[in-house]
Amino acid sequence: MPTANRDPVLLAWLDGFTEVVGRFIAWLVIVMMLVQFAIVVMRYVIGIHSIVMQESVMYMHAMVFMLGAAWTLRHDGHVRVDIFYRKLSDRGRAWIDLLGTLFLLFPVVLFIGIGSYGYVRSSWAILERSPDAAYPASICSSR
Repeated sequence: MPTANRDPVLLAWLDGFTEVVGRFIAWLVIVMMLVQFAIVVMRYVIGIHSIVMQESVMYMHAMVFMLGAAWTLRHDGHVRVDIFYRKLSDRGRAWIDLLGTLFLLFPVVLFIGIGSYGYVRSSWAILERSPDAAYPASICSSR
């Protein structure tokens, strides 16, 4: 199958996948709010504190931003400094989006990836865990 015929199928699949992820994220925001509400009620009404629940909210929050970015881009929802962009044609906007991705987004992602590699490697080497664990790691250790 020629590449030109496969591209629309791939793009349609990616668009569909992005929509599914976007719907998942929309529901995840509601779940995150309910878990946060439960944390507040448990802490201030019942007097129980759950670090697992608190960390789950933190990870859900990260998922909302990281997974929701593609859906937001697909629906043109990212904030822009709209001085020239709105006056451009669709083709001009596509060029601005492409150049912005190539020369702004990718270098930042590369910088963060390279800059954090050593920290991630050393953290994984010692099997580092959350500093807010509900119990000390030495209790769970089989050493």
